[in-house]
Amino acid sequence: MRVGQGFTLVELLVVLCVVGLLSGMVFPNIKRYSEGLAFRFDRARVLHSLDSLSERVYRAGAGIKLVTPESADMLYKDGAPVLALPPDWQLTILTPVIMEFNGLCGGGSLQLKAPDGTVSQIRLKAPDCRAEVVE
Repeated sequence: MRVGQGFTLVELLVVLCVVGLLSGMVFPNIKRYSEGLAFRFDRARVLHSLDSLSERVYRAGAGIKLVTPESADMLYKDGAPVLALPPDWQLTILTPVIMEFNGLCGGGSLQLKAPDGTVSQIRLKAPDCRAEVVE
């Protein structure tokens, strides 16, 4: 056995091919997984905005009427939009949501459409308008 003997060119090429094949099989799965995480994060952010809407109304002391999708984009008294949606997400209001100045509401229902076409039905339960996804 000789000291200082390295790898041959063929051995290095075989290792590079194996690494390339493995990364070619793994990369699409990682990309799909990260896109799924981004979708779930955006959806959770919208649901959290809906859940915290009652508290925002109570703190500001002014009611909100969500009757059209444009009413969700309007700025509220605290300077933020009533409901901040991620880019390319669409909101349809099926049943109007009316929140009183004290944070109480009579419920309502919304439809949330993601950029990939996934549609979620969201029901707001009275009296505090907690968001519940209806599958």
